Amino acid sequence: LSNEIESNNNIIYVENDNFKVYIHQEYDDIPINSLEIFDKNNNKIGNKCWSSATILNNGNLLVGEYEKDGEYSYYEIDKNSNETFLIKFNYYIKNMHQETGNFFIIDLDDNNKYLGILDKDFKLIYEPIFEYNNQDFKNNLEILKVKQGKYGLFSIYGKTIIDPIFDELSYDDEKTINAIFEGNLYILEKGKSSYVNKTSLSNVNNWAKKSIERAIDLGFISDSLQFKFNSNITREEFCELLIKVYENKTGFKVKINEEDNPFMDTKNENVSKAYSLKIISGKYKNEFEPESFITREEAAFILSNLVDIMGYINNEFSILFEDRDQISDWAKVSTQKVSMLGLMIGDNNKSFNPKDNYTVYQAISTIMRLYDLK
Repeated sequence: LSNEIESNNNIIYVENDNFKVYIHQEYDDIPINSLEIFDKNNNKIGNKCWSSATILNNGNLLVGEYEKDGEYSYYEIDKNSNETFLIKFNYYIKNMHQETGNFFIIDLDDNNKYLGILDKDFKLIYEPIFEYNNQDFKNNLEILKVKQGKYGLFSIYGKTIIDPIFDELSYDDEKTINAIFEGNLYILEKGKSSYVNKTSLSNVNNWAKKSIERAIDLGFISDSLQFKFNSNITREEFCELLIKVYENKTGFKVKINEEDNPFMDTKNENVSKAYSLKIISGKYKNEFEPESFITREEAAFILSNLVDIMGYINNEFSILFEDRDQISDWAKVSTQKVSMLGLMIGDNNKSFNPKDNYTVYQAISTIMRLYDLK
């Protein structure tokens, strides 16, 4: 990494104006009690042989001592050779990201090294889940391969910019990433805060594209959902969209406990949140059927429940759909409510089509109308 210095004979480990750290003994994987530290006058500091060393932004030295069972104790040594204990944990600190002061950590698992990140206060940002290959997080971003073998784009601060679902990721230019998914090439273009799958978006009806791009930038749409714009949306996916809009618009993060999810067929956090808010119920006792496609009248019912929670008042007039006799009794009030608010509208024949499935792009357009309600 950035401040590790290798000499021709691989003796110098790191150095600055105050310290020079030598490798006393070489190991195949990482140094275990193998580093010796000297001050600027070449006087050895202390009697220990350290396991790791990295230079901090203040010029001091962060050193780790391997103890037992994978535990390391970390100390800070200043230019006067004073040693201060900082923390003990199971992670090997490999180096520091110069711009942020965050630390790169390495975990050894079956002789494979995995990368994680701590903040400057030694709090965990990423567990060691990334394959280690001398990443430097230039511009605070890095394309990384996770243990499951997929690639994503991650920030040094802990935000996932592109979900790790791709077989390959590579920069085409500063604003464009080439992505391979299930053998096909997709072009991901940088938006305000996220990447838009331009290849998938090109196949969507023009009237829906603006809403979709806004929803992506607001963080409402996952990367995996961007492959499914023209597909029918599932019950689970619809809940995810609604909860993301609700939390963003209200500023209220829904807190859940284990008892907030009675369903045996899904542990999705957003389904639990929707159940906690009482905007959804199961199809059967203890069964949510997360992968079932949602119908328009089911979507209207759930959306109506959320509208009530958010305090929106509908107008007092009614809309008479040509196919109103096909709307289930339990959904009649809900379809009226969401239609009067302009969230879900009928087709050109003034029909609501209550039994039809709801597509992903239609659902996204709906949640953006909800987001724009005053």
